[in-house]
Amino acid sequence: MPQTLVTESEYRTITSDSSTAASAVSEKMDAALLLIEEYLERNLESAEVTETLEVWYDSGFTFVYPLRTPVTSVPASAAYVVDENPVVIRGVSLDAAVGTWPTGSVAHANDALSPYAPNRPDYSTVTYTGGYTNTTLPYTLKVYIATLAYKLLKWTPAANVGAQEVSVGDVRVKYPSIKSALDALVPGMSLGLKPYKRKRVRFG
Repeated sequence: MPQTLVTESEYRTITSDSSTAASAVSEKMDAALLLIEEYLERNLESAEVTETLEVWYDSGFTFVYPLRTPVTSVPASAAYVVDENPVVIRGVSLDAAVGTWPTGSVAHANDALSPYAPNRPDYSTVTYTGGYTNTTLPYTLKVYIATLAYKLLKWTPAANVGAQEVSVGDVRVKYPSIKSALDALVPGMSLGLKPYKRKRVRFG
């Protein structure tokens, strides 16, 4: 589904591009959003999602870190609540007994055979609405989406010194990393996006 985080009008204001066809602008803004989301390791657009996440414990509370933030709502029937600082969902219930994988997973089927059973995390499945809309997306991110889309529209192999692979049709990008790919198109972009990058939380 086409992204709605940055409008065509906003794109044209940010880039001063008044000549590119609307369909081409829309296509490249979708591609720019996907590239930025890949780097940030998170989805930006607001949507209702259901996720199975590792459970963490603190002062008797069970909680999970949602992958799509900011969280704007949870189902009215949910027993869990949202804590905004940091963004966690507290009061989650476990999907399975302590020390097991979620029911239905390959690991669960081989549970008795695993030597790591005592060290595995617990999981909880939560449903919530999270992410940004056009009105809540930080302006910094709007600028980067629009600017990257513009660069993709104007992209030529000669402009990408050191690129390992370049393609214009269907936005084929193959660099050593997504960070270097973004910076090759928009210098310094990865540094500007860093405050919005997903904070890694791992069990163990």
